[in-house]
Amino acid sequence: MGEHSHGVALIILALHPRPSHALLRAAILHDLHEVHTGDIPAFAKTREIKMREQAIDAQIGTDVRLEESELRWLRGADLLECLLWAREQRQMGNRNVARIEEHVFIALSATTTDIPAEIRRQALEYKADRSWPIGAK
Repeated sequence: MGEHSHGVALIILALHPRPSHALLRAAILHDLHEVHTGDIPAFAKTREIKMREQAIDAQIGTDVRLEESELRWLRGADLLECLLWAREQRQMGNRNVARIEEHVFIALSATTTDIPAEIRRQALEYKADRSWPIGAK
């Protein structure tokens, strides 16, 4: 969880033109509830699980209020970090991540999503195998 959250924050720092303190705080803390709930994939979360996560966030003080545009950045950076993790796993020989990688890439690169263009561009470069390091010109 810590490595993932750190990666999300670094992606935001590398790609966002002017990230707010609240956005960076949310990036670092966004999955802290997983200490209590475990890492449940987003597609498997029921309404009850989401409510439990929100209650835990409120209880431990990690419920950061973000504007809608900041939420899009957080979601996009979270997905992009997952994509990079899947690539690393695949390069180490883990063949079980192919579906995760494909699913996350589709979510990031679809033009119908509300993912920021900067993050969507990185996903497309990733697909072309030119994404290292993120933000490199």
